[in-house]
Amino acid sequence: MTSITYTATLDVDRETAETLARLLREHRERLGTRKATRALGVFRQGVLVLRWFVDGTRLAQLARDNGVSVPTAYRYLHEGLAVLADHAPDLSTALERATAAGHTHLNLDGTVIRTDRVAAPGPNGADLWWSGKHKHHGGNVQVLSAPDGWPIWVSPVRPGREHDTTCARTHGLIDALNRLASTLGIPTLTDLGYENAGDGFRHPVKKPKGGELDDAADVQLGHPRRPMRSPSGPTPCSRSPSRPCAGSASTPAASPGSPEPPSSCSSWSTAALPERRSRTVTRRYREGFSVSTARRPHTSSVTCNFTMHTTQCFPCCW
Repeated sequence: MTSITYTATLDVDRETAETLARLLREHRERLGTRKATRALGVFRQGVLVLRWFVDGTRLAQLARDNGVSVPTAYRYLHEGLAVLADHAPDLSTALERATAAGHTHLNLDGTVIRTDRVAAPGPNGADLWWSGKHKHHGGNVQVLSAPDGWPIWVSPVRPGREHDTTCARTHGLIDALNRLASTLGIPTLTDLGYENAGDGFRHPVKKPKGGELDDAADVQLGHPRRPMRSPSGPTPCSRSPSRPCAGSASTPAASPGSPEPPSSCSSWSTAALPERRSRTVTRRYREGFSVSTARRPHTSSVTCNFTMHTTQCFPCCW
């Protein structure tokens, strides 16, 4: 058995790792943890938690990379999750902060996080956590974000079989966001999964059955397959910043199979950034409500050294 040490870069801002390390340090101070009594410092524990979040790294690998046992890695991970959960804002606080920030609108979207099978029967006898849409077990999480897509509130998990509107109503989102729109004039942009949720929600126009869209609705709807970034979904272009996208230098291409968005409903632009592309997406919604969102570029990253254990072998051709 031989070991190979290699360097890996974690695709998160270093400020994020330092913030998590600060929260872990404050948590240890409240517990009265003495210095040099933990196998990992707060920064290395924060990187462990972030690797699990970002890359889904197995706990056995995290334990091996940090020189701790698997139970210790589980304990450090769950401790980090608990610390983050304790500092998460509730819905009312998130809406107050959004109002104070002067946001013109909010974005709401749901995502199903894949999980192992949970043997819990639903109302009709089917698996409660089975998502018929995604064809796997998972939990439904509602994500409320700022106009630029930055998450400001994340809901508790609900069974994967539940519809987005059902989950939003269970968490009190429907009433709260409708009240926000009626009192302060801040609507919430959603997809068609939240249709008929209330006057405070704005969603694309659906083509009527057996009919056609008029000119105004056709402009609002735009191209049905154009790229659109959601708070919880992938971005239209997932290439590395160092690899240029297919297409011209001024207009990045969409994902394979997606045609270029028409200029009447979406506009794309790239700024001259050395490492990350910055793009702007404009989309028209019902009642002529126009949205312009910009992706936040990363400013730094976290670099770590890991050791990979391999079994030495010699091919017969040597």
